[in-house]
Amino acid sequence: MRLKKLQLLGFKSFADKTDIFFDSGITCIVGPNGCGKSNVSDAIRWVLGERSAKILRGSAMEDVIFNGTEVRKPLAFAEVSLTIDNADRGIPIEYNEVTIARRLYRTGESEYLINKTVCRLKDIHDLILDAGIGSSTYSMIEQGRIDYILKADPEERRFLIEEAAGIAKYKAKKDESIRKLERTEENLKRLNDIVYEVQKNIQYAERQAKRAEKYKVELERLKGLEIRRAFHMNDHIGSQKAALDTKARTQKDELARLETILVESRALLERQEGELKGILDRFQQKESERYGILSRIDTNDQKTQFLRDKKLEIVQQRGQVLQEQDQLRQSVESGHQKKSELSNLLIAQESELTQCQAQLVQAQENLRHHDALLASVKGEMEQLRQGFFEAAQATTRVRNEYQHYKSLRENLDQQRKREESETSRVAAEIASWDQRLKDSVRTIEEKASGFQTLEQRLATAETRISEQSRSHAAQEDRIQQLRLSIKEKESRLRVLTEVDEHQESSFLSFLSESDAEQQGLLRDLKTVLRIAEGKEWALDIALGHFVRSVIVQDAPTARALAEKLKARRSFTTGILLQNFLANTVLAPERETLYRESGFEPIASSLTPAEGWGEMVMKILGNVYITAEFPLARIEDYLRDDSRVFLISQDGFLMTPDKRLFFWNNTNRTEFVFSRSGEVARIRQDLEHLQTELSSAEGLLESMANEQRVFLGEAESLRVQKTSLMIERETIETEKKNIEERLAGFQREMDLTQTELQDMLREAQEMFGKELQLESDLRQTESEEARLQGLQGQKESDLQKHLADRENVLLEVQQIRARTEQHQQGIQHLHESMHLIEQHIIQDNDRLAFLDEGLLRFAAKEVELGQEESQCASLSREYQQQLRTVDVDLELLRQEKTSKESDLAERHQAIDAALAGQKQIQDGEHQISMQIMDLDYQLKNVGERLLQRYRLNFSELDPQAYPYQPEELRNIDEEIAQLQTKVDSLGTVNLLAIEEYQELKQRYDFLIAQQKDLEEARDSLMEAIRKINRTTKQLFEDTFGQVQTMFREYYQILFRGGDAKLTLIDEEHPLESGIDIVVRPPGKKLQNMSLLSGGEKALTAVALLFALFRIRPSPFCLLDEVDAPLDEANIDRFLMVLHSFIETTQFLIITHNRKTIAMGDSLYGVTMEEPGVSKIVSVKVRSGDESLPGQDLHPKVAAEMEPMPSRQETTDTVTS
Repeated sequence: MRLKKLQLLGFKSFADKTDIFFDSGITCIVGPNGCGKSNVSDAIRWVLGERSAKILRGSAMEDVIFNGTEVRKPLAFAEVSLTIDNADRGIPIEYNEVTIARRLYRTGESEYLINKTVCRLKDIHDLILDAGIGSSTYSMIEQGRIDYILKADPEERRFLIEEAAGIAKYKAKKDESIRKLERTEENLKRLNDIVYEVQKNIQYAERQAKRAEKYKVELERLKGLEIRRAFHMNDHIGSQKAALDTKARTQKDELARLETILVESRALLERQEGELKGILDRFQQKESERYGILSRIDTNDQKTQFLRDKKLEIVQQRGQVLQEQDQLRQSVESGHQKKSELSNLLIAQESELTQCQAQLVQAQENLRHHDALLASVKGEMEQLRQGFFEAAQATTRVRNEYQHYKSLRENLDQQRKREESETSRVAAEIASWDQRLKDSVRTIEEKASGFQTLEQRLATAETRISEQSRSHAAQEDRIQQLRLSIKEKESRLRVLTEVDEHQESSFLSFLSESDAEQQGLLRDLKTVLRIAEGKEWALDIALGHFVRSVIVQDAPTARALAEKLKARRSFTTGILLQNFLANTVLAPERETLYRESGFEPIASSLTPAEGWGEMVMKILGNVYITAEFPLARIEDYLRDDSRVFLISQDGFLMTPDKRLFFWNNTNRTEFVFSRSGEVARIRQDLEHLQTELSSAEGLLESMANEQRVFLGEAESLRVQKTSLMIERETIETEKKNIEERLAGFQREMDLTQTELQDMLREAQEMFGKELQLESDLRQTESEEARLQGLQGQKESDLQKHLADRENVLLEVQQIRARTEQHQQGIQHLHESMHLIEQHIIQDNDRLAFLDEGLLRFAAKEVELGQEESQCASLSREYQQQLRTVDVDLELLRQEKTSKESDLAERHQAIDAALAGQKQIQDGEHQISMQIMDLDYQLKNVGERLLQRYRLNFSELDPQAYPYQPEELRNIDEEIAQLQTKVDSLGTVNLLAIEEYQELKQRYDFLIAQQKDLEEARDSLMEAIRKINRTTKQLFEDTFGQVQTMFREYYQILFRGGDAKLTLIDEEHPLESGIDIVVRPPGKKLQNMSLLSGGEKALTAVALLFALFRIRPSPFCLLDEVDAPLDEANIDRFLMVLHSFIETTQFLIITHNRKTIAMGDSLYGVTMEEPGVSKIVSVKVRSGDESLPGQDLHPKVAAEMEPMPSRQETTDTVTS
């Protein structure tokens, strides 16, 4: 198994799609600092499931998405795919190649894929769990990982041994088993609670079931009696309806006669109306025709006006075109003029160029002439020198030597003067460039200060933006929470409102009808009571069935309302007679018993309507309430003969007849006053929440505006920062150039000083020899003077010729510079003429296009004139048609008036017939109302059976319920007795029987589930114990092997010393941390923090190599782990690394030349475009056929130049 390919798109600095192919052996990735090399290792770690943004060198996971540059927009997602060669089935999947991909969108959504199939992160972890290639294994060592391994806590360091021992899969299974065990324990605990509750409920359900059985027997008897009574009423109502039907048939015959008369009259009326309708249709047709003509006239006028406006617009456009043509012709003429001027200038330039070229030829010829003269003078000088030497030999050896040393001394003096002059010039240059260097340094310092200030301001702005973003997000969460609260309140309010509308609509309708009909109806009870908030429950329990009541003044009014309520039978309503209510208020001495035990009169919490206080006290004066019923004093209340209601909020009610009830206080929505109080509170809460929501939204908008201001400021600062960086880099480059020039001048100065010292020393030596030979020179002075005079003359001629040659050479250079300048000017003139010609062509094309436009305008004007003439002709024709239609309309108006008079007479006759018909229909209506009343009575009988027993009266068989009329004389009394007996059973749950059976089945099922969970818990505990034994054995075995190999590799890398791993708690190896103890060669045992950077790196490398030896990983990624190592340590590091090449594929990110030279494949990373990384080249070497850096990008090659070949590095390591 090995890595085959890595593909990146939009990941960090890799904005474009990038493919990196990996071969076996060592693959090196090189490039300048900051070019994105480490992003390759981050991409591998990320695609293998890394979820920590901090490890990926970011603050949030969205930081891995390409964030854009000055010229590129940010991308919306990042995608990385890693292809693995799985021919050896190192990954447990039946594919020769496995491609793992991960995609992250800027919205926060992410995807994982295996071979282009969407999967979960857990699937990827399970797939690579035991393959040694996870994102957190020791096979991936990035920047800073070496220090982390050494500085980590002993407990954190043990993961390396666990990874090498292959314990990760066992730990995953153990964690999963522990989670299952916790869920099992939680389920078992919850199940035990449920079993306990079911055990308590099943006994109560059994008693309720027996009671329900008795209730069903009595109810069945009551049902039979009511059905027989219903059949008796049905027969009686049927006989009454038969008599009414006979009377209705007589009235229908008379109504049929009148209907015949009406049919004949209506037929005649329809004919007259048809004639009138024909007249009206013709009249309407003519009106429509008139409106159509008027519309066409209006349309024709609008078209005429449009044509005139169009002609005016064409005239204006033609004027604009003519104006543009004049401008274009002037432009063309100007272009031709400029072209002519440039042509003349070009001819002048070419003429000057020809002159310069001729002058250059002449100067070059002159230079060759001076070179020939110099050669001739030098030849003569050589001949003179030869003659001098021959003369000297012919006279005496001393004269020759004297002349020789004297000549040399003079030459040295001249050279020394020239060198001193050159030294002065170089010193001046050095002083000048040194001043420029100081200016550059000062400018750089100023820029650096400004850059630091900008960075601080930018950091402050980004901090404010970050804080603002967090505040913005928190405010959005708060708004979301407020909206959710509002929705919940509105939902609850809607439910309560629907309950109110459903339960009170009939009652309110009844009250509105009764207010108008009953003079003695005083008030609705709810309108005269108002209770303190939170105590509505007491009023609901105290009033009971009288919670919806009306207060009446006298008994007749009460009787009339009772009859109406009986007829409706649709809701429960109480009737309270004002004059018949007794005073129920207790005397103060009788109240003491209840007040001492915590009760207080409900009246103290009531606020009655004005004038209704006495009435309210009559109704509720004997009601006392408390929060918790004092059951300890119940005997005192039973002995007291006061007729009071005692109500507690915890659910107890004692009536005046000393009966104690427990009422359900959990569902307050069934209580009228409690429900109304809750509705009011919810509405108040909604108003408060809406106000708070509006305030929060306003604050959110202001925060958004403020954030936009901060973002704009940050963007401006970034632009300033970029500009300042560019300026600083430019000045840095200039500074570097100045330093290089200064260094060159300094080297030249040093060389000149050395030559001057040599010359002074030689001059002193020659002066000594000259003194020694002075006496000998006097003898040959005349000959020496002559030869010296000749030699001086020739030297003077030579100097003169040299000066002339320098002048000629300078003239040649000046002429050559003027020639090049003229050539550049000619080229620029050619380019200018070409641009002018292009402009002239474009202007001519535009003129041709405008000429065509003028022709089109002329044609359009002719066309518009023709259309205007047609419009004028149509206008005259439409006016004639309008006059004809007006005459026809007047005739039709006269005919319509005559027909309408005839129709009015016919309508009067039909109305008389209809009056007689209505009298008969009223009689029929009275009969139908009587029949409807009988049907309503019969319907009430059926509805009572349907509501009470769920029986449809029409589907019952009369034969199943036979009766005799004499048997039904006392049926009402018998039904009342049975009803009382059924009511005495109280509220009965008819579903109690089924509930009891369901509870019994549920109890048996829960017991079986309890047993299964206990068995599952025992099984999981045994699995965890087995995993602990296995992992302990694996850890101990692997720890001993790693300790041995760690000591061996440490001694190899350090050439001696000692190292070992120790368990902090040897008695508990599964939880114990691991400590590292080392002793470098020649030193004592010491703490890891006292080691140097190189020693720390080598120690960590020795540990990693030991882990690789125990459990080799298919591949290993090393990100600049060799950075702290010196040359000697690099050699030992590479020697050990080479021993793993056969079993492990290495991917190394490095700057070290020796490490690069060892690579089999080489990738270069650079940023040709700022902020965008690019793989510029791949170089794969075989043996020593090529040099490192060949075919690479210049920036990458600069990292490697000069670099030893792989063979040289191997030789160094071997030695």
